[in-house]
Amino acid sequence: MHPAARVLIDVAQRCAAVGLHAAQAYNQAQSKLDLDLVLTQERLSTTEGTRQSRQVLTELRRLTETHKSAYATIVLAATAELRAAITEMPMNLQGEYNTGLVASINWQLNAQSASYATREQWLDAAEAVCELIDSKRETCTFSEEGVHFESDADLARFSELLDVIEQAHQSEVAAVKERLERFGRAATLLAQPPTA
Repeated sequence: MHPAARVLIDVAQRCAAVGLHAAQAYNQAQSKLDLDLVLTQERLSTTEGTRQSRQVLTELRRLTETHKSAYATIVLAATAELRAAITEMPMNLQGEYNTGLVASINWQLNAQSASYATREQWLDAAEAVCELIDSKRETCTFSEEGVHFESDADLARFSELLDVIEQAHQSEVAAVKERLERFGRAATLLAQPPTA
């Protein structure tokens, strides 16, 4: 293995670790928000509970925007470092490594962009549920079976929003699984000892 390739691998490992740390920090901050409580009947059945849920959603939106900014900074810095490492390689290897780098960065950017879009769909739908409940508070009721609306149109809207939330959740689960698998494969490759 060319010494510059080893430098490239070291840079890639360091950048992956920084990205993983940022993702873990985002996930830890999200877990502190108790998102699983946001749309519970216990919360939504009272004005104060709905206000708390809206506050959590606002905080999650702020947290997501902060993570977007941090992610962009990490990607720019990592790309610059990786490109610099590639320029230290022999010319006959630069094209191959550049092609792989571009493909990998594009995949990561597309995956992260999709992740943010899904999170925003979830947020928009959850906020709309809170708005619907607040706007119909005088006429909707809560029971063990769920929320009951006077109007079929309101019930249809509520069901539609819950479907969006569930679809977003399923998309997030699938995306995380795919990214973890991809990260695992990359980590395995990066951890392999150099060949002579």
